Amino acid sequence: AKGASELIRSVLQTIDSEFDKDISLMELSARYNISTGYLSNMIKRETGITYTDQILKRRIGKAKVLLKDQQLSITEIAESVGYHDYFYFTKLFKKEVGVSASKYRKQ
Repeated sequence: AKGASELIRSVLQTIDSEFDKDISLMELSARYNISTGYLSNMIKRETGITYTDQILKRRIGKAKVLLKDQQLSITEIAESVGYHDYFYFTKLFKKEVGVSASKYRKQ
């Protein structure tokens, strides 16, 4: 299991550096030469959250930081964290944070 932890640590570093791109679990599993299902299970088992939630957590976290910059529009922020659909971003943000991105910005 030690090798698995090192693998997941490496995968998580890749997610950290590429969460703003459209990086799929399938692409990651090909890059690390393991099956998609195995990688998915390993991420969930070792971190407690799914691959999708790993991406979401990082994107929303970065968006929260970017929202402090009044110069950036919410559309620009959505794009910069990897969401190309403004409405999808705002829906996910509100679901995850509990308030809309514009309300969060005003806090």
